[in-house]
Amino acid sequence: TMDIGAKISGDVFTAGGVGAAIIVKASGDILLHGNGTTGAQITSNQSAGSCTGGSAGNITLTAGGNITTEAGSVISSGGTKGGSPAGSGAPCPAGAIVIVAGDANGDLTVDSPGVVDIDGLVSSESVLSGTGAVQRPGGGPITVKAGCGLTISDTGVVQSKGADPGADLVHLEGGCDVSIFGLVESTGPGHAVPNSPENHCNGTMRPGKVATDKSTGDLIKPTACIEVWAGDTLTIDSTPPHQGEVGADTAESGGHKIAWIDLFARGDITIIGCSPTSADCNPDYFAVHANEFVSNSQGSTITVKSIEGQVVASGFAIQADGALGQASGGKGGTIDVEGKQDVDLSGATLEARGDTTGGDPDGGDIGVRSFGTVSPTGSIISDTASVLDVSGGSSSPEGTVALTACGTIGFPLGTVLPITLTPTKNSGIAFCGGAPTLPEYVTLPTCLQVCFPPTTTTSSTSTTSSTLQELTTTTSSTTSTSSSTSTSSSTSTSSSTSTTRPTTTTSTTSTTSTTRPTTTTTSTSTTSTTRPTTTTSTTSTTSTTRPTTTTTSTSTTSTTRPTTTSTTTSTTSTTIPSTAATRTPGFFQTHPNITQNILTSSGGLSVCGVRITDIDIDHGHSALEALCVSPQGNGRLQLVRQLLSAALNSAGGGATFTNFARCNAVCIDSSSSGTAIGSCIDAADAFNNGGDNLPASFDTGGSANSEPCNAARRTTCTVLSPSSCASP
Repeated sequence: TMDIGAKISGDVFTAGGVGAAIIVKASGDILLHGNGTTGAQITSNQSAGSCTGGSAGNITLTAGGNITTEAGSVISSGGTKGGSPAGSGAPCPAGAIVIVAGDANGDLTVDSPGVVDIDGLVSSESVLSGTGAVQRPGGGPITVKAGCGLTISDTGVVQSKGADPGADLVHLEGGCDVSIFGLVESTGPGHAVPNSPENHCNGTMRPGKVATDKSTGDLIKPTACIEVWAGDTLTIDSTPPHQGEVGADTAESGGHKIAWIDLFARGDITIIGCSPTSADCNPDYFAVHANEFVSNSQGSTITVKSIEGQVVASGFAIQADGALGQASGGKGGTIDVEGKQDVDLSGATLEARGDTTGGDPDGGDIGVRSFGTVSPTGSIISDTASVLDVSGGSSSPEGTVALTACGTIGFPLGTVLPITLTPTKNSGIAFCGGAPTLPEYVTLPTCLQVCFPPTTTTSSTSTTSSTLQELTTTTSSTTSTSSSTSTSSSTSTSSSTSTTRPTTTTSTTSTTSTTRPTTTTTSTSTTSTTRPTTTTSTTSTTSTTRPTTTTTSTSTTSTTRPTTTSTTTSTTSTTIPSTAATRTPGFFQTHPNITQNILTSSGGLSVCGVRITDIDIDHGHSALEALCVSPQGNGRLQLVRQLLSAALNSAGGGATFTNFARCNAVCIDSSSSGTAIGSCIDAADAFNNGGDNLPASFDTGGSANSEPCNAARRTTCTVLSPSSCASP
């Protein structure tokens, strides 16, 4: 723990000085206090007036537990003259910053639960100018990883900034949910590509990340880049009180190169820009943007992909403009949005605009695809406020819009600009199935079962024992300073605290054992669950999961979800009849009328001790407030979501989830373990997906509508805390 006013410094003040490498390792938590104006600081700035070979130093923080930086705190590898960490940057290259929570071994890999919450400033900034044939880097790379959730709060800033050589890769990675409510940016003029060494936006680090100049056909290398990888959901929200922004603007002066932004998640991706109908909304302010500004520049590349969930965007959402309004000859960039489930652009504006004057202007390119499973799942949804704008070019429309869906394509209702452009549309069964593909170097994290907070343990039909293991947590800070021409002062702080972390051992003789993907759980009795990825073996009776990949078993027929393995020695199983249909939470939350019809005909449903009766917004008994909630690592909220979907399937005449009563009891019991909750989440999830490709009597068709769900997401209401709702 570092209090307000505490500082670890490796700053240097000579032109050839190299900032100290600062490494802070803790077996428990790391906390930098702040009061909103000032706070604890960790800096390794290069603060000389000129640069003759020096650089800022690297900063590394690893914690076996959580890492929190409060508002007013600073982590800076860059700095300015005089050492101010929030100024205009180092005259030499900035250093690298690495922050990893859930790294029990201190080896920069996530191996345990951990949460990162950035409320302060994390900055790697340089004002180094162009140096000719041998170009050193500008802003440094920043990596922030968490075993569980990662949040950039309303006051949080994570930035790599540079001048002529641009910035560098900002990599955010959360094992579960990633929430961006503050500023994440990689930015700068960036017209001189560094080669000594090269940055992390291209080459061996990120192969293939180049763009083609629309005028010359030459390849353009990037000088700024951002990637966000989420093991579950990814949310970017710029509506008050949030200020969520992901920006990679370049070409602010001089020439131009290119930038890119990748937003990848297993679960739903939600991008909420400010609403055009809001009085304080600036139409030049987009939640995600990668624009260029000088003459003849070209908007950059933005890619958004959910490999298992839906993509939902609203307001001023995504922008990749080139030289628009400030110069001439600009060419629009490229926007690619893909979801396994629906892509809902209701109320959203996506822009990839170029100029209409100057030398060879050109509109941009927007591609949207919803893969689905069988029509009408996997639709592209819009309303009359939806806009896809690829305007630009000196004569006929030169931008492109390509829309591909398994289900329906909602343009119109939405508008494509310029109005003279006819978008390419492909839909129907020939385009159903599959999922978005990611670059080969991308491995999305898996949300660990232990990220669902464990409480005291209850027994099922046998006995359950819980062991508390006391761990001693030590936070130590070590600073070493090196400089060829001068020395700098350094300060180290250390603290030692003792924490207790619960670990749970379960002994069961008659219940089913299931795991969340790639999670390892070992029991001390007759139930054993391990991590193999593609095989399922059963030594007892039937074991059934999602009927998607067929394998062999040592007993009866077994089907398995990809990347999930269950070894079951019990006699309880969840069987999904091949003729019984199911639908997922994503279906029920985007088809509120169907959800309400089932609730009305059944007289309401009791889930997790709550009576669900309607689909009203900000209502404590609303299905939408249960289905559309972002769990943020809360296992019980995730279980409510899955169990309500299972109950809706059954009440609507679809399949029956045979483990509903047991898992509902787990959800109601506030002392249920994280293991028990995670097991039920997996079982219900497998059930809800198991018959998703079969016709359902309650699925009366019709376009999906995600606007009510979006409205529910914006409230603080949850059915487990009805007092947080406007109408409990």
